[in-house]
Amino acid sequence: MRMNTQFITRALLVVALLSIFGMAMAVNVDNILDLWNIRTSAATLSGNYTQTADIDLSVTKLDYLPNWEANKTYVVGDVVKHPSDGFAYWCNTINSDASFVATNWTKMWESSKGWEPIGNATTPFKGIYDGNNKTISNLYINRGSTSTVGGVYDTALNTTTITDGTDNVGLFGYVSNAASADATIKNLGIIDPNVTGKRGTGALVGKVMIPSKANKKVYVTNCYATGGTVKGFGATGGLVGANNSDRKQQVPVIRYCHASVTVSSTHPLNNSINTGDNNNPYNIKYGGLVGCNENGITEDSYARGTVSGGDRVGGLAGCTIGGAIIRSYSTGNVTQNISSKDWQGGFGRLVGLTLGRLPPGLGGTNAVGSCEDCYYLSSSTATPALSATPNTAGTALYEDQMKDYTYFANWDFFNVWDGATSSESVYPYLRSSSAPVDPATLYDYQSSPTTDNNGTWATAGDWQIYNNKESKWDTATNYPTAYNSLSIKVLNSHTMTVNANVTIDQTTVNSGGKIVVSVDKTLTVRDGEGNDLVVAGDLEHSGTLTLEGSSYSLVSGTLNSNNGSTLNLFGELEISGTHTITPGATFEYEENSKKEFSGSTGTTDAANIAGLEYYDLILNKSVDMTFSNSFSVNGIMSLLQSSYTLSETPAAVASVNGYYSPGVSYFDMSKNLTYLTNGFSIVTNEDQDNKRYIKRQWTLNGYASPAIAKTLTFYWSSAEDYSFNWGDTVPKVYAGADAYTPISSSLTGDPRWVKIDYTFPETAAKASTDFKIGLAEDGGTLPVELSSFTAQSHQGNSVMLQWCTQSETNVLGFSIYRGLDYDLTAALRLDRTIPATNTSQPKTYVYYDRDVQAGHYYYWLESSDYDGSSQLFGPVNLHFGQGDDGSPEVTPLPGFRDIYPNPFNPEATIRYGVDKGGLVEIRIYNQRGQLVRNLMSIDQSKGWHQVIWDGKNEQGNTVSNGVYFARMDLGGTKYLRKMVMLK
Repeated sequence: MRMNTQFITRALLVVALLSIFGMAMAVNVDNILDLWNIRTSAATLSGNYTQTADIDLSVTKLDYLPNWEANKTYVVGDVVKHPSDGFAYWCNTINSDASFVATNWTKMWESSKGWEPIGNATTPFKGIYDGNNKTISNLYINRGSTSTVGGVYDTALNTTTITDGTDNVGLFGYVSNAASADATIKNLGIIDPNVTGKRGTGALVGKVMIPSKANKKVYVTNCYATGGTVKGFGATGGLVGANNSDRKQQVPVIRYCHASVTVSSTHPLNNSINTGDNNNPYNIKYGGLVGCNENGITEDSYARGTVSGGDRVGGLAGCTIGGAIIRSYSTGNVTQNISSKDWQGGFGRLVGLTLGRLPPGLGGTNAVGSCEDCYYLSSSTATPALSATPNTAGTALYEDQMKDYTYFANWDFFNVWDGATSSESVYPYLRSSSAPVDPATLYDYQSSPTTDNNGTWATAGDWQIYNNKESKWDTATNYPTAYNSLSIKVLNSHTMTVNANVTIDQTTVNSGGKIVVSVDKTLTVRDGEGNDLVVAGDLEHSGTLTLEGSSYSLVSGTLNSNNGSTLNLFGELEISGTHTITPGATFEYEENSKKEFSGSTGTTDAANIAGLEYYDLILNKSVDMTFSNSFSVNGIMSLLQSSYTLSETPAAVASVNGYYSPGVSYFDMSKNLTYLTNGFSIVTNEDQDNKRYIKRQWTLNGYASPAIAKTLTFYWSSAEDYSFNWGDTVPKVYAGADAYTPISSSLTGDPRWVKIDYTFPETAAKASTDFKIGLAEDGGTLPVELSSFTAQSHQGNSVMLQWCTQSETNVLGFSIYRGLDYDLTAALRLDRTIPATNTSQPKTYVYYDRDVQAGHYYYWLESSDYDGSSQLFGPVNLHFGQGDDGSPEVTPLPGFRDIYPNPFNPEATIRYGVDKGGLVEIRIYNQRGQLVRNLMSIDQSKGWHQVIWDGKNEQGNTVSNGVYFARMDLGGTKYLRKMVMLK
C-alpha cells in the first residue's frame, strides 16, 4: 500500500509542535478506571487530565470490595477482589464466567493496602490534573508502618528505626515538575479520606520534590480535604505531606487550599534518630495542611483540623525551612508527643518550626522563617502547654477577631477571601472553595417578617438569629444562606419571597408557611448533611429552583412549578404531597437524579404537562397511583409499593427505560439509554395452575421503535415452584410461543430468579406478551411440593424418616439414601422404593431404617417421575444410639448464613453461625463506609443464632432507601454481607 508521505510529514510536525509547546489534549477522568489509568497512559505521567464527575473510592477499603464469584453476572464498572491473587480488578466487559478470565478485567491495587498512589519516586506525576471542582470521596490507603519497630516491637519505643511501610503516600503519591511545563493539581476536593503512609503522607499529595536543576514549578491550587484522617511517620499533612524543592529558584506553591482533617503520627511516641537529618528524629513534621514546607510557598490557605505528632507540630504546617507561609491561618488543637532534646525541635499553633528565609523575589519576606500576615486561633489548645519561648510564627487572634476582616492585614477580601465580617460572624473562607464552612461558626435562622406576615429573603430585618448566650431570638444582621446558617426555618403563616439569587441548606418550611421564588431569581438547595429542604407548607417558583447533591430534598406539602419556571434536579426529590408543573414550565434532570412519590396521602399526579421527562422515578406511595398525563423515564422507574395506572384520556403512554420492582411486580428490567420502551406496564399474579410451570406468571406491555433488547429479571418464591429442587436443571422462560434460556439464574433460597435478554416488538399491536416459567417441553412437570423431611430415633432400634407433600403430579415414587457424611456420591440407596399417591391433597409418608448401628447418619429423599426426571431433598442428619437423644452434634459454619427478607422493610433477620464460643460483634455500615448502627456485641456459644435489625440508626431514626452492609467480627475474622432497604 502506498502511503501519503506529505500527510505523514505534516502529522509528525504537529506532534513535534505539541511536544514542544505542551499542548496535549486533555483526557477526561470520570470513573475509577480513568483515575487508575493515569499511571499507565504515559511513561512519564505528564499528561493533561480533566475530572468530569465525582468519584467514589469506597471499594479501596477491603471491607467494601466484594469477592469475585463464579457464574455471577458482572457489568462494566464492577470492581471485585480476585479469588487468588488478592488484587482489585475493574470489569471491562459484561461476563458471567465459571472461572476468572483475566482479559475481561483490569488489574488494580493490592486489596489489603487500598489505593496505590499515582506517582512514586521513580516515576513521579508531572502532568496537569484539573479536578474541575469535582470531588474524590472515601479514599482509603493502608501503606503505613506497623507496630513492628525494626522487626522487634519495643514497648519503650526506643531508638530503633521503623523499617516497614511506604513513603510518599496520597492520591498522588510523588509529584515533580516536568521538563517543559509546570506540574499542576487544581480544583479538586478530597472527601472523607482514610490515608495511612510512612514519610511523606497527605490526602492529596504525599510529596512534592523539585530537583536541583529544574526550570519549572509545581502548583497545588484550589484543592481541599475535609473529614477523615491522615496518618504517617514524618512529613505528614492534611492535604500535602511535603512541599519541597532542592532548588530555591523553582519553588513549589500551595495556594487557595484548605484542610479540615485529623492529622496524626502512626507511632506518636517514637524518638528514634535519623542520622541523615542532622540527628533529628524520624518522627517530625506534622501539619493541618502541609507537613513540611521546605523551600516552598504556602499562601492564601487555611487548616481547621486537629494535629498531633512527635516533634515539629503545627496547626497549619509542621515546619517551613527556607520557605514562606503567607496570608494563611489555623484554628486546630495541636499536640507534641515527644519532648525536644538534642535536636532542633519545634511546636506551634501555626507552624512547628520556622528556619531560614526564602528570598523576597520568590515570595519570601524579611519575617523570621518568611512567615507573614498569618494568624492562629488563640484559644486552640497546645499539648503540652507551649513554653515561654514557643514558635511564635503568626499572630494570635481571639475568635471574634478571627471573624472580623479588619484584623487580617494585607488580605484580599474582594477577589480571594470572603466571610470574615462582623455581620456574618464566620471564619474567612476562600471564594473559590466548594467545601462547607465549619458549622460551629454558623447560626440558626427563622423568619420574622413584617406585620402582614410577608417578608423578602434578602432583607436581614425579616429574619431572626438565635442568641445562644441569652437563649433568645434576636433580629438578624444578615439574611440566611448555606454559608452562614446552621438551619433556616420559615414559620407557620409566614411567606418569604426570594428576591435575590440565594443558595440554602438545612431549610424547613412549616405547615402554613411558604417560599416564593420570583421570576428571574434562582433558589439553589445545596447538598449538605441531613435533609436539605423539608417543605410541610408550600414552595412556589416562577424563577429557577435547583436541587443539588445526593441528600434528599423532601416536599410533604405542595410544590408548584409555574409557567416560565425551571426546576433543575441534580440530586433526589421526594414528593409525599403534591407537585404540579404547569404548561410552560421546564423540568431538567441530571443522570443519577431521582424523583420519588412517597407517603399515603396527597395528589399522585406527576404534573399537568404532557411529555414530562425524569431520570430515575420512584413510586413509593402506599396508595394506588394514577397519572393523567404521559411521562418518560430515562433511567430507572422503581415501583416499591401498591400500583400505578395511566388514565385513558388523552391516550396517555409512559416511556420507560429501566424498571425495578422485585417486591411488587416480581420483576425488573435493565436500563438501556439508547431507546425508551413505549407503553410500558407489567402485571403479575399467582393464577397459573399447570404444574409444568411455576404458579406465578407475568403480562408485559411495551414496544420500541426501532426494536431494542433489554435484560429482564423474573422473581418468585419457593412456594410458587412447589419447593422444586432445580439442581442442574435450568428453567425456560416462555413468552407466548417463544422459549428463552436464561442468561443467568439463582434457583436456591428465596426469592429465586432468572434473567433473559428480550427484544421488545416494534409496534403497539404486538406489545402485550404473557410470560411463564417452567421446565422444557420434554422436561415433565414440577411434581412435588415438599413441606417437611425429618429423621429421628424410633424405639431405640431404628430411624424413622418422615416427609410430607402438599401436592404431587406424575410421580413414580420415593427413594431413600443413607450416608456417613455430606458426600451424596458415597451414600447407599436403601432397597425399597415407596410408591407415590399423586394426590393434590397433603400426604404424609413414613419409612423405618432398621439396618443401623450407633453412629452419625445423613439421609436424602429422591422423588422420581414417570418421565425419568427426579428431585432430591436433604440431607437431614442425626446421631443414633448410645443413649443419645437423636440430636446431631454438627459444628455450624462461622459467618453469615442468610439475611431475610432482602430487600427488607422495615426490619431484617440476620442469621449467622458461631463455630466456637466467643465475642460476636455485628455492625451496620452505609455505602460510604460510615457506621450506621452498632447492632450487637456479646459473648455467644457455638451454634446458629439470629438478630433482628429494625432498620434504624444509632439515633433511633429509620434509615433511607439504599444499600447497607452488615459486618460480623468473630474470633479476629470479619464477614461482610450486603442488604438493601426498600421502603
